[in-house]
This record gives sequence, structure tokens and C-alpha cells, in this order.
Amino acid sequence: MLEENRVRVVGVSMDDVPTQRYFADKFQITFPLLCDTSGAICNAFSVPHPNNQPARFSYLFHKKKLIWADYTVSPKYQDKHVFQAIAEYEKTIPQ
Repeated sequence: MLEENRVRVVGVSMDDVPTQRYFADKFQITFPLLCDTSGAICNAFSVPHPNNQPARFSYLFHKKKLIWADYTVSPKYQDKHVFQAIAEYEKTIPQ
């Protein structure tokens, strides 16, 4: 469904590659996971990461511009919130 909406998902974690590979296999993750073991990506996006445990944040970008952010991510509802944000943003794009 994400591909139908031309949405590319990328996960970022401070875990190392073997840990991410295990996580991706366990939960059948099909999108790329980036390793941010240094915290550089977290720092660039002001994501708190005490004890190397980043907060869960979601961002949507369109043409390199941040169009939506969720700083209170609930994994249970994250997909619904992202789709709602996409639908709302699409209403603002001239046809």
C-alpha cells in the first residue's frame, strides 16, 4: 500500500547491523534499516537518544522538505497516522 502512494519507508536505529538483521527477520521488515550507531542521524533530527535508545519519531518528506512529523509514535497506530498525514498533505497539492 505504501508503494501505491509512492511512499518510501526507511527505518533508523542505533543498533548494529546484526541486531537490525535479526529484528528485520523476526518482524519481516521489508524496508531498509539504517544503522546510526554514532547517533549522527538522531542528532541531525533532534531525536533524543538516552543510553542509545532513540525516541520513536516519524517524519514525512516531500521533495526534500519536511511536511509532517509525529513525536509521539505509537507502533500500534503508526501506519494509520502516516496514511492520514499523506492524505491530508495530498489535498494541499495543486492538481
